[in-house]
Amino acid sequence: AGVTKTRIHGDYHLGQVLRASDPQEAGAEWFALDFEGEPARALAERRAKHSPLRDVAGLLRSFDYAVRM
Repeated sequence: AGVTKTRIHGDYHLGQVLRASDPQEAGAEWFALDFEGEPARALAERRAKHSPLRDVAGLLRSFDYAVRM
């Protein structure tokens, strides 16, 4: 009870994020790519609502993997 659920990506990691910067401007823009999620899962499962923390955990796991490699 009291937990927010929403549609999530389901396969969110650094490979799904693109950083674009303009050398003439300060800062950068970040874009999320590939919104289909985990293609091996059934469409109904991908459409189900889950905690957004699942995507946060996937991205953090990706950072940990990048540091180790």
